[in-house]
Amino acid sequence: MNRLCGAIVARNGGALLGEALADLTAALGEDNVVVIDNDSRDGSTRALAVAVRREPVNRGYAAGANRALAWARERGADGLLLLNQDARLDAASLARLAVVFASDANIAAVFAKVVDRDHPYVLQGLAGRLNHRHKLTTALGEGRIDSAAPAYPLVVQHGYGAALLLRVDAALAAGGFDERLFAYHEEIELCWRLRRRHYLVVLEPRAVVRHRGPAGDPRRERAKAYLVARNSVLAARRNGGRLAAGLVLSWALAAGILYYGPLALTGDERARAALAGWWDGLRGGEIRPAIRNLL
Repeated sequence: MNRLCGAIVARNGGALLGEALADLTAALGEDNVVVIDNDSRDGSTRALAVAVRREPVNRGYAAGANRALAWARERGADGLLLLNQDARLDAASLARLAVVFASDANIAAVFAKVVDRDHPYVLQGLAGRLNHRHKLTTALGEGRIDSAAPAYPLVVQHGYGAALLLRVDAALAAGGFDERLFAYHEEIELCWRLRRRHYLVVLEPRAVVRHRGPAGDPRRERAKAYLVARNSVLAARRNGGRLAAGLVLSWALAAGILYYGPLALTGDERARAALAGWWDGLRGGEIRPAIRNLL
């Protein structure tokens, strides 16, 4: 029988963190859950009933998830469920993920269907398909009414990491999450490497995670625009070489000339952030401190 642990990478999660944590502990038990605290300043990780591993600085979601994977391996876990701090996942959905996970040892990642936390009839994402364009991937189902999702597990290229059940040994053998990415696209990039190692990535659409996300928060929306752009280039270069990175940058150039550039001239901060992200991805540079401070 597979042993499962759970983890939340936290950064100023407030009351939402407590709700996500309650879901995990109800399903897995307090002894099997850890919170990786990325230098929270709001007090939300104090006096928790589960293990807490504190980082002295905000090292990003990818680094926090890697620390959670190492913790799970130390405990002898076969699988690690990573749940976003602003997400809700009920026990029935977690059980569905676990059933798929246990069905085949070659399954390295199982994703849930992601819906909007406040409007659960709206999909945030089912899965994605790499297209090597300026955002690297096409989000399948994003923004649509949740009415026609398949009623059975599907092999996919990647899902969306609001709730992700990973096979611990497979993820670590593949190198874990790429910490250069900091946040956003880190699950897409890891799935790319897992598939190159002939593992399966599966979507279980009957498992539902309700996710808040950055919508409505201009600071986080700006950070997401920058990181998605930057990380699209870095992920393509790591897994597809210069050709794949060149395709992403070619699309980024066209998108910049036709859309993002003119929008940036009007003062749109997200457009400016995206342009900066593609530029930094081209240079292979570190994440800008101003962006790091937004998350």
